[in-house]
Amino acid sequence: MFFIFGIRTDTAAAGFYKREGICPACRNTINLKITRTVTWLTFFFFPVIPLSVAYYKACPHCALFARITRREAKQLLGKN
Repeated sequence: MFFIFGIRTDTAAAGFYKREGICPACRNTINLKITRTVTWLTFFFFPVIPLSVAYYKACPHCALFARITRREAKQLLGKN
């Protein structure tokens, strides 16, 4: 008998920051895109245990991104 274990990362858009700002890289006026990524331990290709959760803010034009904390993501999205 054998078992198949693995690791998989899922990425989903959490939303957009409501206020406009200027991207430091491309200088466009933008609403920041907030993204959530979850890395899972898989068993027979099914996600079983989340190993890590990370949040990122990104420019939708040039794809410049920076990692942020969960608290910062909730504040930017207005979900306190």
